[in-house]
Amino acid sequence: MSFDAQVMLYTVIVFLLLLAVLWRFAWGPLMRALEEREQRIAKRISDAEELRRTAEDRLREYERRIATAEDDAAAIIALGKLGAEKVREETMAAAVADSAKTMDRVKREIQLTKEAAVHDLREQMVQLAGELASHVIMRELKLEDHRRLIEEAMTEVEKAFGQELAKPRTPPK
Repeated sequence: MSFDAQVMLYTVIVFLLLLAVLWRFAWGPLMRALEEREQRIAKRISDAEELRRTAEDRLREYERRIATAEDDAAAIIALGKLGAEKVREETMAAAVADSAKTMDRVKREIQLTKEAAVHDLREQMVQLAGELASHVIMRELKLEDHRRLIEEAMTEVEKAFGQELAKPRTPPK
């Protein structure tokens, strides 16, 4: 191998020419293509970052809406419970009022029935006393006859009105 300066010179000139041609026609477009690619990638990254921020904002908004909806649902349930409790209380109050009215009506009916029974009893006692007086007037009575007639009258009253009137009484002397 020998060193030839002329070949070396032509090689360097061809290399430099080739380098200038490549610089002019290959390196420039290649660098522009790489820069465009870098810009597209950077744009995609920024777009993706923007989409991520938008998605996070939407997620926070949806979470806020869900929390609001849960609060609204809890409030609606609470109102429903209060409404049901109010209806229950109103129903109970109405039932108590109806019961009180029914009890008052029944007490009045019992009182009226009692008063009617006492009235009937008095009338029958007056009638029996009248009959007893007419029996006494019709015949002269001895003390034993008088007691026997009163005992018979009381027995008739007891039979007519039950055991309520069966209290021991002392006959007049």
